[in-house]
Amino acid sequence: MMAVMRRGGEVRRAADRVLSPMFAGLAGSLTGELDAVVAGRLLLLGAGAAVLVSAPLLHPDGRGWTALVVVSAIMLGVLALSVVMDWSRRHPRATLVFPAMVCVALISLSVARPGLVAPLTGVLTLCFAYVGLTQPPGTSIWAMSPAAVTFVTANGGLSPAITVRLVISILVWVLLAELLSRITRRQTTLTIALRSAAHTDVLTGVANRRDLQTRMSLALPGDTVIICDLDLFKELNDTRGHDAGDHVLADFGALLRVGLRERDYCARYGGEEFLLLLPATTTAQAYAVLERLHQNWSTLQPGVTFSAGIATCHTERTTLATLSAADRALYRAKAAGRNTDRAESESVAAGHDRGGAPGFDLLLHPADLHAPTGS
Repeated sequence: MMAVMRRGGEVRRAADRVLSPMFAGLAGSLTGELDAVVAGRLLLLGAGAAVLVSAPLLHPDGRGWTALVVVSAIMLGVLALSVVMDWSRRHPRATLVFPAMVCVALISLSVARPGLVAPLTGVLTLCFAYVGLTQPPGTSIWAMSPAAVTFVTANGGLSPAITVRLVISILVWVLLAELLSRITRRQTTLTIALRSAAHTDVLTGVANRRDLQTRMSLALPGDTVIICDLDLFKELNDTRGHDAGDHVLADFGALLRVGLRERDYCARYGGEEFLLLLPATTTAQAYAVLERLHQNWSTLQPGVTFSAGIATCHTERTTLATLSAADRALYRAKAAGRNTDRAESESVAAGHDRGGAPGFDLLLHPADLHAPTGS
């Protein structure tokens, strides 16, 4: 009895490993995030279930049942193989193997027992729905040929009546797939735009505080955090007006987007404070980055300066503690007379090793602020 229970537990765990990701993907598809691999597994399950449920109603003979069992076993094998495969290394269109497998299964059953699956060709509509939901527009044109071969084979060959049904079916398949594909692409574009808007500061164009919280949770030991603060910004607003202050903030955000390395990250931390996260960067390299930013900033906004505090992520402290260390270093920079930088360690003097850093050999021109960036 215990052996049977253990065996039952192993079967349930194996089923969970296969089915749980599928149902998770199905839930994701209902919220606008469709995983092509998970949807492909559901397609195989749905097509297989349709065949197995409908087959007894068609009264297959012994040969027909044998074909059903063999094809079902092959489909289950493909399903199991899809679970262990690393799809991240495959071309996105590799997932077309799922609808292709459905076509192969229907053709195999038709060849083994002619006429058995003719009423089940409606399953091909599921295949084109899958193509529309997971592939770019135009893919349905390439899927037409195997689907047409499957349809004709399942119906015992071409005839005037089958030809008319095939033409109508192809029109329905392609129209369905293309409509779904374009709706899905539009939804994806809108989702990306909404996510970007939700995580971007409107005025400066850099990441906002919400995005910063997510990014900082991924910081690793050896990453360097810098908090930059525009000096005497309140006085600037009071003397030149808030419009001028907004213009300065926008320019500083543009400077960071253009001037940082592609791997670096920047976000608006507060009113006139900006946070930089430089992966795998030493304090000396951070000073070099800041020196180049100071030079570029003095060209873009003469008379407006900024100060910065530097801290390095360690395994011995939390991200919040690192932010606090950078904030304290910023206060020391302010106390030192502004327009300067300080690291969390008092033993490292401001301006130490500010010689060139990789990727910062040229000064920016004001026109560069409007150039496209990769940050």
